[in-house]
Formats: sequence, structure tokens, C-alpha cells
Amino acid sequence: MNTAGFNMVTKKFETESMVQVLANFSAKTFESIYGGVVGFVGLLGGFITGSEASTIGMFGNYALKTAQGLNMDLNSLLIIGAGLAFGGGLASVISPAKLQNAAASIDRMGEETKVIRTAFVFALILTTISSALVMIILKTGIVK
Repeated sequence: MNTAGFNMVTKKFETESMVQVLANFSAKTFESIYGGVVGFVGLLGGFITGSEASTIGMFGNYALKTAQGLNMDLNSLLIIGAGLAFGGGLASVISPAKLQNAAASIDRMGEETKVIRTAFVFALILTTISSALVMIILKTGIVK
């Protein structure tokens, strides 16, 4: 067994991983509103990493383990994953690295702060709308 609690022989975790601990805590904390939170988790991940794909890599396992802890079915897991990905995609417009590259390519260094303020508001609004849609879809079961 290694220090992470992973048993190499059985290929299973003998103790809970940090992701599982966070997922359990999130499931208990957010319960019925988790669908409304997951988009903002994606927004955070996209801001940190700068891409939707990296957001999914960073938070995908956590989001799905949290949803499983809430006893969601396969369709709900897919919707949770989509909410996470949408938030991560929206964060691309507020990613500091991408804004610096864009400003440099059009020879407007120093303009990033003006852009990020405006883009951040729109990213929050769109994430709120998408989170509301995720909640509606999860509650009504529109998607089967």
C-alpha cells in the first residue's frame, strides 16, 4: 500500500481519497441545490486552469462522486457533468492567461483589467442562468 491509501494488489483504495472526502462533505452540505452549485465549481476551475478540458480534468471526478453521493441516476450524472463543463467553458473569457495573450496579440497590454471586469459580470450572469437550467432539468426530469 502506498501513502495515498491505494492498495496496489487489490487496485482499490483502502481509505477514502481526498476527493471522496470533499465529495461526501459537498453532498451533505449542498444536498438538493448541488445542481446549482456545480456550474460555479466549473467557473472556478476554468478561471484557475484557463480551459474547459482542464476544468473537467480537475473537478470532474469530484463532481461525479458528489452526484453519486446524492444517489443521482446516470442521466443526472451527465447533466451534472454538463453543468461543470459549461461553467469551465465560460471561465475561458475571464482566464488571466488568455486575456494577457489576447491583449499581447493586438498590442494592447494593460487593457486586461478593463476587459476582465466586464467579462466577469457576464460570466457570472451566464453561469447563474446555466445553473438554474441544471436545477430545473434535475428537478423536473425533462431529460430522460
